[in-house]
Amino acid sequence: MKYNRTMIRLLVLGWVAVIAISCGGRTASDQNDGSATVDSATTLADAAITVDANPAADATVGSDAVLPLDLGQQDNGSCTNAIAVGLSGGKALIQGSTANHPNEFGTSVNCGSGGLDGNQSYYKLKLDAKFTYRMTLNTKFVGYLYVFSGCNAATINADCRSGGATGVISERADGANGATVFFAPAKSGDYLVAIDSTSTQQSGDFSLLIEAIPPPSNDSCSASQRLTLSAGKATVNGSTGAATNVFGNLISCGNPFVLAGPQVFYKVNLEASKSYRVALTPKYGARFFIFGDTCDPAQINSQCAAGPAPGLLAEAGSTQVAVVKPEKTGDFTIAIGGRNASNRGDFALSIETFTPPTNGTCKAAQLLTLQNGAASVKADTTGIADEFGGNLRCGNFGVGGPQLYYDVKLEQAKTYKVRVTSDYEARFYLFGDTCDQQTISSHCGSGGQQGFFNASTDLYPRATIFTPTQTATYRIAVDGRSSGDAGSFELDVKEFTAATNATCAAAAAVALSTSGATTISGDTTGVTNEFGPSINCGQGRVIGPQVYYKLKLEAKKYDFTFKPLYSGGRLYLARANCDAQAINADCRSNGVNGATTGSLRRGDSASFSVTPAAAGDYLLIVDGLNDGLYGEFTVDVKSAP
Repeated sequence: MKYNRTMIRLLVLGWVAVIAISCGGRTASDQNDGSATVDSATTLADAAITVDANPAADATVGSDAVLPLDLGQQDNGSCTNAIAVGLSGGKALIQGSTANHPNEFGTSVNCGSGGLDGNQSYYKLKLDAKFTYRMTLNTKFVGYLYVFSGCNAATINADCRSGGATGVISERADGANGATVFFAPAKSGDYLVAIDSTSTQQSGDFSLLIEAIPPPSNDSCSASQRLTLSAGKATVNGSTGAATNVFGNLISCGNPFVLAGPQVFYKVNLEASKSYRVALTPKYGARFFIFGDTCDPAQINSQCAAGPAPGLLAEAGSTQVAVVKPEKTGDFTIAIGGRNASNRGDFALSIETFTPPTNGTCKAAQLLTLQNGAASVKADTTGIADEFGGNLRCGNFGVGGPQLYYDVKLEQAKTYKVRVTSDYEARFYLFGDTCDQQTISSHCGSGGQQGFFNASTDLYPRATIFTPTQTATYRIAVDGRSSGDAGSFELDVKEFTAATNATCAAAAAVALSTSGATTISGDTTGVTNEFGPSINCGQGRVIGPQVYYKLKLEAKKYDFTFKPLYSGGRLYLARANCDAQAINADCRSNGVNGATTGSLRRGDSASFSVTPAAAGDYLLIVDGLNDGLYGEFTVDVKSAP
């Protein structure tokens, strides 16, 4: 039978629909402004993937896509048998699988990032040098995509490790998170895309969205996009994915390297009497720099090297902040780019006026008044100067970041818990009513005699307990490890009594509800480790402080969910026997007489189930991996119906 173009189009749409039904909907992260949902049931009209009756014909962006497929099995597991894909309306959606394909090149292909020894699927694209192409991979396994030009290992490796010059490789897609990569071909022509993984154990279904995107209108300094503050704030979502680097290797901003990545530019009018907070949250390793109303490379270098953002690095998914305090009212330019051509992607930028805190010096400490034994304050050290120039130490620890100071009156013989939760690498320390550098160092390095030092990170809150030897005003500094460690934090001070159930013999009795459920809230701060390194539940030592609970369980299934507010926590269950060897045997019995979670970070949770062989008393134990890992937690207990 001879098929005409319309009939073939219908056949392929039906074929893709079958794949869509079998694979289910997929979401591809759209790395521009917002996100695009790639749904197998609704995307066909947008993607318009069709079969052309003349597969040799060229496909261009905006034309009908060309997908010369055998309507049977897709045998594209070898590079030379790559399936040709065309773009319609500037994009195409591919849904396929690497399962049952071979590893064509063995261990020869690695793209400079370790072995890519999994199964491959190959596609051929005709790309136009006028466009940048955004390729978004979503997988049901741990996979990668890479772009190259020829079907031999040497060419593949040279292209995909070229950083975008002749090819590119994506970050990993892991099933939960997709991976997006941008590729701007230096010349028009045929290119190949491989979907791969690091082992043949990682294979399966995937979706690949390919989009041709034009360059942004603000990818040159002279065409900067104007931002206008409304109610003191402006926000914008943008992308450097299809941008160019108009300055070549001329911009360094005082760094020992040039900022050679593609850039986009924004211009905003700022007033001399105000302070502004500029925050960048990128989806790639971005650099941003700020300068005045100029496009002269020499002036830009001079101004951004002396200014608030000399090529600051913003990690993917995290926020980097700079503070601008104009000496005179006028236009300022914000450039967002990268260190090299492969550093490109999406970002969110915000600019807002703010009032800098006044307690950035020791003598101007802000007074905190305890109400019902507690006080709390939220603040930001961004834009604050380091009063002691990085020369202050607390014992063996140096503190060189910007700091804010707080005064609080503490009473003799009472115990207080001081906690800092930060979004950066913070340090905090307590000392007496002094602003002398030598005395501060002596107090905060005294290990609790006259003060203390603690290191907090953005991974979890940290706390220290302190019992004053006399009623007095004490000073707390929230600092940073180095000059670049600044950001927002919350400081909490409260009267504190350590848990009384810190030994097995003193386990706190917990009664389950009539439905067999309860929620336990507790805190391991200020308690000890009763059994030392004797307990490990088969997963390594747990030598942090622990608390104990006693529950009466029946001979039926129970689910336990543990959520620590600190890192390195572990929950385990054992029969009520205060012997380390017996506890160890029970908590590693995988639900027979007990169970254990792994070690968790703050905000994570983990669960296990236990079905006691007989009703009786059981110990539920919350522990830490070492004596510095402690804090608040919750445990949810729920029995089966």
